[in-house]
This record gives sequence, C-alpha cells and structure tokens, in this order.
Amino acid sequence: MAALGEYILPIIILLITATAFVKRLPAIDLFIEGATEAIKCMSMLFIRLLALVFSVKLLLNAHIFHVLSDKIAMIGKGAIPAELWPLILLRPVSGAASLAVTEEIYQLYGPDTAVGLMASVIQGSTDTTLYIVTVYFGAIGIKRTKEALSIGLAADFIGIITAVLVAKWFFF
Repeated sequence: MAALGEYILPIIILLITATAFVKRLPAIDLFIEGATEAIKCMSMLFIRLLALVFSVKLLLNAHIFHVLSDKIAMIGKGAIPAELWPLILLRPVSGAASLAVTEEIYQLYGPDTAVGLMASVIQGSTDTTLYIVTVYFGAIGIKRTKEALSIGLAADFIGIITAVLVAKWFFF
C-alpha cells in the first residue's frame, strides 16, 4: 500500500491545473513568469549567502573567533564560561557554524554538563540576526537596517544572558 506522501505532489499539481482551467488562466505562462521571478530572487539570495558563508569561513579558519572569545572571557572574569564565547560570537552570524560549535562543545564537555546545557539554551533562545538582515532583508530590497539590526542584536544579547542565568538556575 502506497503512503499518502506519494500522492500529495500530484494532487497539488492536479488542483492547480484544474483551478487554472476553471478560471481560464494561462497556466503555462503563469508558471514561466513565477519561475523567472524565483530565479531572480534566488540569484540575489545566492550572492548574499555566498558572501556571508565566505566571511564566516574566513573568520573561522583564521581562528579570530577563538582569539576574541579568549580575550572576552578574560574581561568577563567567568560570568559566562569561556567555552561558550565562540558560540556566542558565531550565533548571530551563522546558524550552521553555531551548530558546529555546539556540537564541538558537546563532544568536549558533554551535553549534560553546565557548558553543554548553557549552549543548548543559547541555541534555542537566540537567532541568526546578521544572517537575517543580510540575506532576507537584502533579498526584498530593504536598505535601512540599522534599527532592525540593533534590536535583533539586543534581543540576542538578552537571550544569551537569560540563557546563562536560566541554565544556572534550573540545572545547578
């Protein structure tokens, strides 16, 4: 017996075709117009995404995040564990890179340790603000992003501080 999932796409195509036929719309012309717009949008997104990925990879390979995190951890005097600073610095920039750092934290310290639990809460309570502003805002043509960036980074900061405090309060 075939799964329902095998029939979903053909049903959607059939419904779209039937709707176009009933409304007497040029389905092929509309499809080509939509596909052309999608390709334009993808090309704009791809260029921005490529620039962001290249920048993150360059910073990671140059170990700038690790050097920055060591310096910040010394200034912070242990308020936030030093092991979390690479995650804190990468999280607003790249979701994939921050997941890789979280995985590294799990491998080195374990997921049930203080650092592992704090990393988990940070992953869940913050977002990739710079990625959103760069890729999504750029794709729809928003040029003035200062306020959105400020608010997004402030929300990330609050999320990180709250994540550390909540993790310390609940788990330790």
